[in-house]
Amino acid sequence: MRHWKRPLVFAMWILFGLFRVVAADPRQAPPAIRWSPGLAEAPRAKRLDPAITPPAWREYLIGDPSSEEQLYLEFINRARAFPWEEGYLLATSLDPDIQFAYRFFGVDLQRVVDEIALYPPQPPLAFESRLIEVARGHSRYMLESAVQEHDERDPVTGKVLNTTSSRLIGTGYPILAGGESVYAFAESALHGHASFEVDWGLGDGGVQRPPGHRNSNHDGAFREAGIGVVRGARSRVTPPVTNWMGTNIVITPAVTNTVGPSLVTIDFASRADLPALVTGVVHYDFNTNGFYDLDEGVAGVRVENVASGWFAVTGRSGGYAVPGVEGVQTLRFLAGDRELGSRVVTVIAGKNVKQDCIIPYPGSRVLGPTLGSSTGWNVFQVEQLLGASGYEWRSMRWDAFIGVEGAEDGGQRFQFTGLDGWDPVKSGIASTGTRSFQLVHTNGLDQILRFKSVIRPESGAEIRLKSFLGYTTTNQIASVEVSTNGNDWIPVLRERGRGISITPTGSYVPRSASLAAWIGVELSVRFRFFVEPVEGAQFYSQTQPSFGWSFDDIQFANTQVGTEPTVQSLAPGQTFVFRGVPGPRYELKSRPRFGDQDLPYSTPLMVEFSTAAVSSGTVVIEGIRRDDGGHVVIDFSLASGVAREWGLQGRSALTGAWETATGAVLSDRGDGRLTWVHPSPAGNYFYRVMAR
Repeated sequence: MRHWKRPLVFAMWILFGLFRVVAADPRQAPPAIRWSPGLAEAPRAKRLDPAITPPAWREYLIGDPSSEEQLYLEFINRARAFPWEEGYLLATSLDPDIQFAYRFFGVDLQRVVDEIALYPPQPPLAFESRLIEVARGHSRYMLESAVQEHDERDPVTGKVLNTTSSRLIGTGYPILAGGESVYAFAESALHGHASFEVDWGLGDGGVQRPPGHRNSNHDGAFREAGIGVVRGARSRVTPPVTNWMGTNIVITPAVTNTVGPSLVTIDFASRADLPALVTGVVHYDFNTNGFYDLDEGVAGVRVENVASGWFAVTGRSGGYAVPGVEGVQTLRFLAGDRELGSRVVTVIAGKNVKQDCIIPYPGSRVLGPTLGSSTGWNVFQVEQLLGASGYEWRSMRWDAFIGVEGAEDGGQRFQFTGLDGWDPVKSGIASTGTRSFQLVHTNGLDQILRFKSVIRPESGAEIRLKSFLGYTTTNQIASVEVSTNGNDWIPVLRERGRGISITPTGSYVPRSASLAAWIGVELSVRFRFFVEPVEGAQFYSQTQPSFGWSFDDIQFANTQVGTEPTVQSLAPGQTFVFRGVPGPRYELKSRPRFGDQDLPYSTPLMVEFSTAAVSSGTVVIEGIRRDDGGHVVIDFSLASGVAREWGLQGRSALTGAWETATGAVLSDRGDGRLTWVHPSPAGNYFYRVMAR
């Protein structure tokens, strides 16, 4: 069997016989645990002669930290590298949960900044898989038991079952020194990190004394860490206890302890014979802050250290670690057969080194034909982006605005928000035609009429309308407003009410507002009638035609109007089919998804549709088989491009004339995937699939 493709005719040859807590509670973390059964300092790494050819590649594994666990490690390593900056960053943080904790504990922020600046810089910590698992296990225990403590107890007897030291030893990790920090009331990774680094509490200056959590973050004896983050909230009620003190009865009331929304355990450790590790994270920098953030990590990147012969493959967080050798060496970052870049690092025996790889973010465009068929198949692709978990594509039809928007059709293209039961479409007071819009203040609340479609201004764009202010006070405001995101609105035209007892003129007045500041930008438009929010504001509450704000004959001059929006999700590598009508232009955009965040849409692909569009693109034969009835089943797909209609032809000899495969039935499986089913011919037979 063989097949090939041509721009207009796609042929396939088949020779049969051959195919086959309460959220706002800023509670302090319990005192940190530090434990050292043996040596106080890890031995120096063994030195390798750089002239020796490294052995066959060996993979170094750190487990699979989550993005949030990676973020905790990035914060700790930032503090270890630049302690004189970390205290200032946290002291000046605008995070409301952190600020609340500062006020609650009365933290002396300048003292905290001064204290943290005194720590000497330390090499980074690297993740270790056994430590991650034991940390996660303890965070799960705290959530299930609704407690914040280092020991794990029998829920009935209260007997201690596991301590920090027993849990670390139980992993088989050859520990030299260890420590643990836990916090059961974190609102975010930054909030949890601040609770450890500031070490807020009931001690002198609003800080726990000694600041054990902060000391662990900066302890140079630690070289690896496991961080376990568990999300959830749970409460536990401790029943009241009655005791006798002499002749007096003392009752300890019931206590409700609530943990969450995020619980974190950090286990620090060092072990014997640990080589110097080069560690870091491969990530994008979507918000251009120069730092790793949630869901920016890139999984599946191979990191090679040629000098040591070790490699690592980044997990979902983008984090990695590989052993190094003393001296200067090169790291290579590879995605499949493509090199993302290389970095040169200098390793000192016994000390870890941090080396990140930040990948430029190019966006993710829709790829496909710019002239499609209005009757056939048009297959589009989304430009694949390394590390994306999925994609979303959006279409929008754009037409030049013509005519006027009044209320003659009942305001079908508008959405009204205001008084229940009030219909803003009124008869008998129109500027032209028989209907117009009227907004009034029966209860003083905002009355809003929003144009459902978005508009895109071009050169000379304006909003024009005929406006009539009836009986209104000077506190009643008629406003035309635009928004680029649907949340923040900017007034482009405002009229203040006439004043109490001032008789309206009884005629509509032309009004206009320039949109020159938003050329090429998608805008939402709304017409808002509101009462000025000032003390003693007055308004007319009547609803007769001579009251409130009436307007008609709306025009969006020199603008395009977007209609028929469609939004759909795509899996990585999945194509999609889209078809429009001849005449207007359609805009196709896409954006990638990383974890829980959707990034901004790409630049658009503008597509027009015609009945005479030329067939082109790539056809892939997916499979050829016989069904239970002996029919020939040919599965194929249009991987990209245009096909107005499909044909199936066949012949019994290689050099014979092509003829239509009579009785063949075509079925569309969606996303550009189709199937021909043909009654089985006698003897050998050749087929070709045609796009016309």
